[in-house]
Order: sequence, then C-alpha cells, then structure tokens
Amino acid sequence: MTETKVYNSKFGFTTIPKKSDELEVAYTIYSRWELNEPIEKAYSWWIKYDRLYVVWRQGEGYVEYSPVSEARNSDFKHPDENGIFLNGEPVEEKLEE
Repeated sequence: MTETKVYNSKFGFTTIPKKSDELEVAYTIYSRWELNEPIEKAYSWWIKYDRLYVVWRQGEGYVEYSPVSEARNSDFKHPDENGIFLNGEPVEEKLEE
C-alpha cells in the first residue's frame, strides 16, 4: 500500500495510507416478456419493478405482466463491453496470450 502526505493545519504534515485501486464492472441484466399482441399496438406501456404494465386501449385499465425471464437470474459471467473501469477510467481486461 502506498502512502500520501497531506497537510493538516492543526498537526502539520501527516502521512496517510492511499486507498488501493478501485475496479468497477458493469453488467447488463434484462427481463423478457412474451406478449400475444405487438407492444406497438398498445395505447401506453411502462415497466416498473420488473413488471410490464400495458394499457391496450384508451380508457381501459392496465394489464400487468410478469417476465418470463427475470432480471435477477443473471449469471454475471462476463461484464458489459466497455463496462470495466479502474479509478473511474475505462480499461480493458488483460487476458492471457
């Protein structure tokens, strides 16, 4: 671990340990719904809390659909393309040759 010198008006210069590198990875998770009608025919639709809500005709209530493939079932096998960051900067994986 490296150290960083900082100045404190009360204590003068002091040495503090520098945080190690921060690696962040983004994953895409998705849900899938199967519908009997094309969604383009709906009057309105929205997704909230992994549920699809569709109003098929103006003046009617909404129909709630559960996904056939839910978002939380992701296996996290590979991160998104361009989804790896080191200290906030994009990086690429360093793979064996």
